[in-house]
Parts: sequence; C-alpha cells; structure tokens
Amino acid sequence: MAPLKDKLKVLTLNAHSLLEWDAAFCLDSLTDAIIRENVDVVVLQEVNQSVEAAHVPMDVLKTAGYVPCPTDAQIRSDNYALAAARLLKQKGCSFSWTGGLAHPAYRHLEEGEAVLSRLLAGESCALVTDAGTPAVSDPGEELVALCAQAGVEVVALPGPCALITALAVSGLPTGRFTFEGFLAMNKKNRRAHLAALRDEERTMIFYEAPHKLRATLADLLEQFGPERRLTLCRELTKLHEEVRRTTLGAAAEFYETNPPRGEFVLVLEGAQPCRAVEVPMEQGVALVCALRASGLSLRDAVRQAAQQTGLPKNELYERAIGT
Repeated sequence: MAPLKDKLKVLTLNAHSLLEWDAAFCLDSLTDAIIRENVDVVVLQEVNQSVEAAHVPMDVLKTAGYVPCPTDAQIRSDNYALAAARLLKQKGCSFSWTGGLAHPAYRHLEEGEAVLSRLLAGESCALVTDAGTPAVSDPGEELVALCAQAGVEVVALPGPCALITALAVSGLPTGRFTFEGFLAMNKKNRRAHLAALRDEERTMIFYEAPHKLRATLADLLEQFGPERRLTLCRELTKLHEEVRRTTLGAAAEFYETNPPRGEFVLVLEGAQPCRAVEVPMEQGVALVCALRASGLSLRDAVRQAAQQTGLPKNELYERAIGT
C-alpha cells in the first residue's frame, strides 16, 4: 500500500474534446498539467467519441486502466478519456478510470463524463474533517458511496463520534436509538420530519448549529410537549464542553435569554410505549353473554369476545359456562 498523502488534489474540466482544431496539443498539455500538479482525481465533462469509431473490447480497455461503469457504456477507439489514460500511462503516470455516455452530441459525436483516479489505480488517500466524524452528516458520505460502487476498500479509523458520546452521557436509554442528523433549514420540511417522529419510542439524536437551536427547540416543543426529557451536549470533547439534562420546556425557556454558542447534539427521550388497556374478566364474560343472546353459539361467542378483549379463550369459556 502506498503511503498516505496529506491532501487530495482534484481537477475538474469541461474537456470540449474532439471539437478543437488543436485537440492533440490540448490533450498533451492537460496530461502534462496532471503530472506536474500531482493530481489525484480528474473529473471530465463533455468527454466525446465519434459514432463512426470502432468499439474497444473490454480486455483492451482494462489494459488502459478502465473500470467497468454501471451503465455499461460502449467505449470507442477515439474516446477522449481513453486517450488521456493511455497518454498518462506513456508518460509514466498510471490512472484507473471509468465513465458513461449521457446523450448524443454535436454532429457525429457521443458525449458523456469520465473520472480518472489514482485511488482506483491502487493508491491510498485519507478522508479527514476539521470537526466530527467523516461521512457522518458530512459530504464525505458521497465519496464513500462512490468507493463502494467502484469496489474501493474503505477502512475506518475509530475515533470520537459526537452522537455516541452524547448518547453515553445523556442519562437517557441507550439500548435503542435513532440518529436523525441535522434537521432541514426549511421550516415546513423540518416540522414534517419531526411530526413523523411523534410516536418514535427510541431515543432520538439530532445535530444542531447554534444559530438554528432556538427554532429547533420551538418545533420540538410543539411536537413532543414541554415535559419530554432532553439532554443538550455542547462542544463535546472540547475545552468548553457542557452537558445540560433538562426538559424541552425548560430548554426552550433557558435559551430564550442565553444565546446558544458552539455545536450541539440533542438527545431526546422517546415516546412511552403504548400499553394495551386490560379488560376485566367480568366484562369479557358479559360480552360473551351478549353475543350468545344475539344468536351466536357459545364457542363462536367466546372466540369473538377473546379477539375483542384480548382475554384468554379457555378462561372465558370456563367462566361463561357457569353463567
């Protein structure tokens, strides 16, 4: 495995390929720049190929570093990304690449996109963030998804995670929980999200920024009521870490007069489980008698009463015989 780099360089370019009078010179200049700048990932738009050009067999494509695309695009001999990959290889810089065709293009051309990557070619890189866990409520989620699609191994290096840390110190049930991430900025969407959680029995965890906290607390209060328990964790693992165990009503009141500062994790108590109302046996027997009076047999009356009340059929039957 190659050593990790401290930065990932990405180049994106609208290639306008095969339409320039000096296309060969432009391609040569592009590959020189990729090598000179030590670029890791190249994203190309307007990757053209001629409709008259021959299709390239897959085994030949793979010798040029091609990774099959989910769309099964037919790559032709003058495909711009194929030419770039071959030229880079000639210059001693191997890239793996993949791409697809989007639509017919100008005159006799087909057009699509392509990605050339040293990561696909076997090199390693690290995804890091300046705060939080990469890929959790983070744009890195998309990179990991792309790696999964391309069969690139992703290894996580465990470290502090705000949602688990907050859950551990919250004082609320930890056996079952749901992570809801950041709520929407749009008020309508945010309230719809919370309304869908109204009957959620698991502990709920949210991330929130200080400038949105008051609005979020107001919406939580409206959906879950003032007595629902809430733990607010602020600036976890940092110098000004604070854990406030309270209720929704008290939290909303507190932050009306105290400006929120720092990043928050909200850990909200789940709804209490709905418990079935126990029906007294006497009421069940009375129901059996009423059903028999309506013309049902004892057996049918007991079966129907048991279904309606949840009482055991055998006991209902024995008690009903003596009435």
